[in-house]
This record gives sequence, structure tokens and C-alpha cells, in this order.
Amino acid sequence: MPFAQLVATWPSLLLLLALPWVAALLAALAQGLVHKRLLSRARTLSQPARRWLAAQALGQGMQTRIEVHAALAEAYFPHADTVGLSPRAAGSAHPVHRAVVAHELGHAATAGLHPLLRGALPAARLATDGLPFAVAAALLTGALLQSPGLLLLALGLGALTLLAHGVVLADESLASLRAWTWLRDDAELTAADRTACGQAMLTALGAYAAPALAWLALLVMSPL
Repeated sequence: MPFAQLVATWPSLLLLLALPWVAALLAALAQGLVHKRLLSRARTLSQPARRWLAAQALGQGMQTRIEVHAALAEAYFPHADTVGLSPRAAGSAHPVHRAVVAHELGHAATAGLHPLLRGALPAARLATDGLPFAVAAALLTGALLQSPGLLLLALGLGALTLLAHGVVLADESLASLRAWTWLRDDAELTAADRTACGQAMLTALGAYAAPALAWLALLVMSPL
């Protein structure tokens, strides 16, 4: 490929490949703004989120451990069957933080459905981080060498990336659905509390849906 054509082609390809990251960034910023707004509404429940979560896990017959990690945000670690909470969320009695910790316990409930899920779900998350770089390498090298084989490889890797995002999105959706059933049955929560919890979980889900939709758009546009 002539150098001038290469210079004209690669920037446009790089901009296209940046779409999923841009979509994820914008969705994460929107989630942060919504979360901050919901937390600004003063509302205190009877017990902090960590104590509520421990009681909920016990009531569901789950052996999931609950730990407070000062350097990490809320997360579920499937291999250790452990929910990690930030100190802020663990000690908060705000309804939104109750929804956040319920969502993480929802991940534990999903992972407990089958032993294979404890390995498959983290692998899908790792794939969403690593596969885009493989797509970029195959696509840009294929454009440089005018290699149909490499371009086809890039397309296949893009499809795998979308599949990995789909698995992550399904996991997040199932965790939120499970959490919502617990919050719906929580007699302490008012209708306004449940609305706030639902908004928090939907915006969080949107942060995972945004890059998946961007990858879908890239695959649809691939013939162009």
C-alpha cells in the first residue's frame, strides 16, 4: 500500500476502533453523574449495607464471604466466592448503596448456578479487555498488507469481542434482576427508594451495554 494511502486509511480505522472506548467512557460518566445525584438525596435506612448484605446472604443459604477492600470498588470475585465492598458502601445506610451490594450478591447467585460459570464469566471479562487489541492489530496489519485473510481474522475477532461483551452484559443483567427481587421484597424500602435503586442499576447496566452496542455497530459497518 502506498504511504500516502496508508496515512489516509489508518486514522479513520483508528477512529472507528475507538468507538467502543468512547461509548464506554461516556456511559461511565453518565453513570457517575446519576449515581452522585441519587446519593445526594438524604435517606437513611436502619442498617448499613454490609450488615444487610450479610443477613441477605444468610437468608438465601449462600456461603459467600463479604470483605471490605479499601483500595477497590464494589466487586464480586467468583473464584473465592467473595463480595468485596469499599468502606464507603459497606458503612452506608443509603438505599442506593443497598442496591449496589445487592447487585454484587446477585453475581454470586449467578455464579453458583453452575461450576463452569465461575471460570467462564471472568474469562469473558478478560476477553473484553484483550480482544480489542487483537482486532486492531489484525485490521491495521491487514490494511497495510492488503491481506484479505487478516481482514477476515479481524472480523472474526470482532465477533468474539461482541460475544464476550454479550456474556458480560447477560451476567450483569441477571445479577441486577436477582438483586431487584430482593429489593422489591424489602419492606423497609419505600416506592421512592425502589425507584432510585432501579435507576442506579439501569444506568450501571447501560455502562456495560454501551461498548457492546458499539462493537455491534462496527460489525454491521464492516462491509463498508
